[in-house]
Amino acid sequence: MVYLEELNKYPIVHGISTRRTKIDDFLKEIGVADLPLAKLEQVHKGKVVKVTSKTDLSSKIAGCDGAITNTKGIALMVLTADCLPIFLYDPERDAIGIAHAGWRGTLEGITKNVVGAMKAEFKSDPAKILVGFGPAIRQCCYEVSREFLVRLH
Repeated sequence: MVYLEELNKYPIVHGISTRRTKIDDFLKEIGVADLPLAKLEQVHKGKVVKVTSKTDLSSKIAGCDGAITNTKGIALMVLTADCLPIFLYDPERDAIGIAHAGWRGTLEGITKNVVGAMKAEFKSDPAKILVGFGPAIRQCCYEVSREFLVRLH
């Protein structure tokens, strides 16, 4: 479990495991097992949803790779293998965001979209949003297609 030093007083945790772990055991280990959990469908797109106490969290939230909330007691979750998990926190508005950033979602602006949603919904100042990155695949271990390279230019 990793806590960002500046955020110790806030209930934000980021856990990384290098072994296969059941999600329920992992959530218990990092202290969020009892919280409602917003799981994203993760379709490699740029869509962001706002999660509130009225959001149906009984299954994955369809069609999105990003989420934001300022509702206390809701945990946002992404699962990754080679894609990049991005964690966003606005200490002034006490709002959080999360993004699942694969190359397709990155091309669709998933991180920009999460920041934009936080700005629109919570009046967050993008310059004051704290951002953290989880582990992701490295350049040495991944080849991109011609389609990807063409889209970059």
